[in-house]
Amino acid sequence: MTLLAMERNRPRRKAWRNATRRTAEKLKAELQDVGLHERTLQSQRERERITLLDSNQKMLLLVGIVAGVGLLAMLLASIFHLRAMKGFTVIASRRAPGGRSVRDRSIDGRGPHS
Repeated sequence: MTLLAMERNRPRRKAWRNATRRTAEKLKAELQDVGLHERTLQSQRERERITLLDSNQKMLLLVGIVAGVGLLAMLLASIFHLRAMKGFTVIASRRAPGGRSVRDRSIDGRGPHS
């Protein structure tokens, strides 16, 4: 009776083994597909990282150039203001009408010799 039951179950065992084999093959294919997707995502992340670093370097270069131009503009403005003040000093030190220089006058306008 045991042999008869084993003979009857043989087709079921073969079907079960075949189903198990097919399931294992499908799972292996899906795992390979997941690995492929993972490698694709990893390479995409690496490209994005490189692009981000390149963008950051360009932005820092641009900011440095703008800061340098700003400092140069401030330096030139201070030089021009200094030259203008020297010009005002020359104008103020010229002789006023009447023979006296502007420096010789006191606050009330009469001068020290009045």
